[in-house]
Amino acid sequence: MIYSGNFVDQGFYATQQEVNDQVWIFPGELAKKSMEYVAEQAPGAEAIVVNLLGFNSPLLGA
Repeated sequence: MIYSGNFVDQGFYATQQEVNDQVWIFPGELAKKSMEYVAEQAPGAEAIVVNLLGFNSPLLGA
């Protein structure tokens, strides 16, 4: 493992409580931003593991 982080670690939310207040339903664009952030943190990674629990976006088929 090269990098592991959540939306708070990535700076998208200030606190875990803010994440919890979203009831784990996030805009699909946030998934894209999060993956771009992860790719920047681990440029040598061969794969990125994603848990899309709670995303709602036509792009993601939700």
